[in-house]
Amino acid sequence: MEEINTFTKYKFSSDLFPKIKIISKDTLVLYSANQEIKWQRDYAEVRKSNDTIKIAQFFSERDEASYEDTWVNFFSKPIYLRNNTIWLVYYGQLCNFHNSWGGCEFVQIMVKKNNLWEEYYQIGIGCF
Repeated sequence: MEEINTFTKYKFSSDLFPKIKIISKDTLVLYSANQEIKWQRDYAEVRKSNDTIKIAQFFSERDEASYEDTWVNFFSKPIYLRNNTIWLVYYGQLCNFHNSWGGCEFVQIMVKKNNLWEEYYQIGIGCF
């Protein structure tokens, strides 16, 4: 309960992960919509070329599903247990956030072994 009570004022550091964008709740919908528009525009441009190599390269450099969706990832602050040797974290990945298409949610359990965190178990909350 002590760990859960620290959540209310917790903020992730902007340098937590490389190439990450931390987005406030009020800009998620706009960000998702703009990402889809950008993807569609880029795809339309490469498709006009009728160059199968360029089209294949386009898909190899991008997520193939991005033409219809964008992904927004959510993480909770980890809950540390047993003298900081186990942690639990909520992880959600939602696609096409601006259209509410769906996604999947998990609780990840990690165990510290030889001073490194290793995945122990992943509990699927569900996909929708």
